[in-house]
Amino acid sequence: MLCFFLWAHERSGGWWNYIVCNTFNEEQWIENFRMRQDTFNMICDALRPYIKRKDTSFRRCIPVEKRVAISLWTLATPCEYRTISHLFGISRSSICLILKEFCKIINKRLSKRYIYLPEGDELYDIMLNFEQKWGFPNCVGATDGCHIPIIAPKHDQTDYYNRKGWYSILLQAVVDSNYLFRDTCIGWPGRVHDARVLANSKLYNMGQEGKLFANHSRNISGVQVPAVILGDPVYPLLQWLMKPYAESANMTAEQKKK
Repeated sequence: MLCFFLWAHERSGGWWNYIVCNTFNEEQWIENFRMRQDTFNMICDALRPYIKRKDTSFRRCIPVEKRVAISLWTLATPCEYRTISHLFGISRSSICLILKEFCKIINKRLSKRYIYLPEGDELYDIMLNFEQKWGFPNCVGATDGCHIPIIAPKHDQTDYYNRKGWYSILLQAVVDSNYLFRDTCIGWPGRVHDARVLANSKLYNMGQEGKLFANHSRNISGVQVPAVILGDPVYPLLQWLMKPYAESANMTAEQKKK
């Protein structure tokens, strides 16, 4: 037993084991983990074959549920590793390893199951929902870019220094009428323009090759209008990508609204 205390500092996981697992209600799950408990359980079951570990002669393994909870808590809150270490009763180095593994497995095993461009009846439902909610017909999704903060890399720092004054990588995403992600492109340095990210994405290639929502045009006031994605003024105006008019100093307030 003495050897064990020399080898590792003892920690308590009581907060997770007794408070969260036994007392958290649905509202607390959503507030702290950004999802319902049944969604959490579904993720645990889906990842279990890939992240489950076995006990060793030195220590008991960290259960799948705890691994997923640690990862979600880290991603959903601004807490430092030090704080999360105290909450879950594991070391900061373990948190780092668990989080990296979680993100890697999610991306490899689950992303394509849930992030995909709609087809068939699902596509029609989304277009109908868009029109009912926002009044825009034949719209499949909306796209934009988002800067993800990063620590300045050792090499090519200027490429990652964005116009807002900090280091980042870019996420381009398409979301549907229910705010669900339908397509993502991530990894470009923060200095790169959103239009360039789009032009080098799989989404752009599909659109330019006529493979994006093909044969889903609709007659509106005598004009065949194709299914479109909405973007902001920085993007090019394309057959499958609709954007607003660029503002000018001569535009009236009423014209800007339109």
